[in-house]
Amino acid sequence: MKDLSAAAGTPAVYCIGNELRPELMSALSGVASRCFATLHDFLVASTRLAPGIVLFDADSVQDDVSDAIATLRKRGSVQAVLLAKAAPDFAFGVAAIRAGAVDILEKPLSEQRLLDAIQLATSKCGHLHRPPDARDIDRLTAREREVVAWLLHGLTNKEIGRELGISHRTVEIHRARLMRKLAVPSLPALIDIALAQRDKLPDVGAAQPS
Repeated sequence: MKDLSAAAGTPAVYCIGNELRPELMSALSGVASRCFATLHDFLVASTRLAPGIVLFDADSVQDDVSDAIATLRKRGSVQAVLLAKAAPDFAFGVAAIRAGAVDILEKPLSEQRLLDAIQLATSKCGHLHRPPDARDIDRLTAREREVVAWLLHGLTNKEIGRELGISHRTVEIHRARLMRKLAVPSLPALIDIALAQRDKLPDVGAAQPS
């Protein structure tokens, strides 16, 4: 298991949502962290907080989570936003990444998954930075770029296979290979890179109706 307390430059972690408190406290011993019951409580305190990562329980709000992410990102104390949600679907994940979330974690949280997500968010804050060309979409084949383009449309592997005239198993192979090439640990991280380099992806148009 990774020891974040030993990692130089790990920022503070702020938890929003009481349901996440036990997981956060267990995983982050040695790392500066603080929990807030509601989004409002965090926003009130945010002007007095050191810059850090926010772990936000998406199930704790009734409003559009994209609006909540936008509100958080306007705060100077928020360097990156992680979302936790029970049974998040693919469309939710794409919308959240488009809004600026770094990663989406499924509840109940796995301690190792949480630590991995915090390390990813830390790299987004400018720590543990990778060389920029290591995640260049140009490194992908034409077919792999097509797969990424359809992922941005929110399609599943099966739906992408139908659009490309290949099996969903072949799509899975392309997807695994391109994620290795780009050294991304998760689909949200891939979507984040794809959005930043959308001009390098083909215009695949709209999906055919099922």
